[in-house]
Amino acid sequence: MAQKGFLFQETSPCAYPDEPGNRSGGSLESIQSLENGTEVSFSIYDDCCQKFLGEYKISGDTLKITYESIGLELCECKCLYHYKIRIREGIGDSTQVLFEKG
Repeated sequence: MAQKGFLFQETSPCAYPDEPGNRSGGSLESIQSLENGTEVSFSIYDDCCQKFLGEYKISGDTLKITYESIGLELCECKCLYHYKIRIREGIGDSTQVLFEKG
């Protein structure tokens, strides 16, 4: 995915949740305003043995985070990954955050 000068980083190793429930894809954990932008923390529930790259797009009052797997190994399990994306733009309190697997 194209580089825009932003940070997309895994923040903790893959975890196996006690109760995965109906999880799928990305889920927002927190949004933090920074002096020079915004940091969004989120989780991705997906196949084990994966690493992800991401991209974002802001359109109106929506921040869309697209992520794609770059793992070469496929495992027969699911786990919860924790990531953050730090962007240069500030976003408002009413901004909707959407996740899409690319």
